[in-house]
Amino acid sequence: MSDAMQKAPEFNPDLPYKVVTHFHPDTDALACLWGAIRFVVPLGAAYEFAFVRAGEGLSAEEAAGYNVLHVDTGGGDFDQHDRPYTRTSSFELLARHYGFADAPGVRPILALTVRSDSVEPVEYDSIHWQLSELPSEFKDVADQVDRWNAIIDEACKILDRNYRAVKQHLESRRMLREYSRPTTLRNKFVVRNIGFHPEVRNAAFEEGADVVLWTAHRRKRFYPGIQVHRAWHVDLTPVFTALRRKEAEKRGVTLTEDEIANPKPVAKVGQWFLHGSTHFIGCGTRSHPLVEAGEYTQLTPDEIYNIVCDELEKVSGPKQHR
Repeated sequence: MSDAMQKAPEFNPDLPYKVVTHFHPDTDALACLWGAIRFVVPLGAAYEFAFVRAGEGLSAEEAAGYNVLHVDTGGGDFDQHDRPYTRTSSFELLARHYGFADAPGVRPILALTVRSDSVEPVEYDSIHWQLSELPSEFKDVADQVDRWNAIIDEACKILDRNYRAVKQHLESRRMLREYSRPTTLRNKFVVRNIGFHPEVRNAAFEEGADVVLWTAHRRKRFYPGIQVHRAWHVDLTPVFTALRRKEAEKRGVTLTEDEIANPKPVAKVGQWFLHGSTHFIGCGTRSHPLVEAGEYTQLTPDEIYNIVCDELEKVSGPKQHR
């Protein structure tokens, strides 16, 4: 099944679907088409799009043999124009009728259709403007049906990416609450250890963490990461030097003070490095993958976490904005 939460009882499961909207579909109409094929049309069912002049619908002949769904065409069930509604959109009517208005990832799209259809200001970097530009990108397609099908296909890709990104963001916040608890140090710094879930670090920062620590699985080993919230200036140099000293101790090697302070990797103690901003520490990253076993840290996640907290707790004074 698709993401549909309910299906209109008048639909015949043996028939293909025809989703109808007006010519030159705007953001609201494009969202309706996207919502129809993602949440209303069952997964795997055949469907096609059709276009009518605003205020009109398909003829009986054109509708024969199809499950027909009119969206934002004027006068239908899923059209707010000339209806006793205030500040809504056709997409909202469709989403509420079929029960997906509160689905993760849908609410921002719904809010956008309400703003754009109410001629309210829309942020300059909104996907609304990407959707609005699509007709100009396909202006050289001579056949109008092919042109609008191409526009809708591209619009659905844009809406799908937005939907998945928001859905993932919400899932990250849920996972954060499930897998991690913040640690508030005596100097009020908030440290969040998100363990083997580096994908939730942005959610951790949004939830108030000043510093986030994670460990990413790699071949039965891991890449540790320690990052400062973008809004704050917290120099991680003391944390870095403490980690390097502990790494040397665990490996039974001796380092000079210059080697301990060197922000770049020192081969005999793995690939620990301190970013030039002093706001990120790592030992292996996706852009700098580790190859040899000796390049990985020999410290445990708990040892790293304890060092991070111990060193950050020594920081005095208020956090400084960047």
